[in-house]
Amino acid sequence: VPVTTNLLDLTEKVASKVVETTVHMDLPAIDQKTVTPQLKKLDDSLVTPVILAVWKFIEPAVVKGDEMVVQPVMKEVVPRVLAPLSMFHDDKKKKLEEKERKVEEEKTMMIDSSPTPEVVPALN
Repeated sequence: VPVTTNLLDLTEKVASKVVETTVHMDLPAIDQKTVTPQLKKLDDSLVTPVILAVWKFIEPAVVKGDEMVVQPVMKEVVPRVLAPLSMFHDDKKKKLEEKERKVEEEKTMMIDSSPTPEVVPALN
């Protein structure tokens, strides 16, 4: 809204001029030297302890809710909904892929650990 923007701009300029005339500092300097340290003190002494106290109170409910709702939905519902979209593999596919991977690893281990590796001439 142009009227509000112009009004806010005007009040900021007036406040800046008043502060600069009385305190001999501009608004950014006041923010940096006065307001920011006071807000840090307020945050350290009041806000953070309150947040920690509230968290201690609600944490058991959040954990219980996670166990009762979020985990079952993520482990049971989401895979069933997304399975038709081929975003999740069936357990059988996972087991088969795991078995194939293990067989490949065993082959690699056997080749790498043999005391006399097979020498195959290159065909040029």
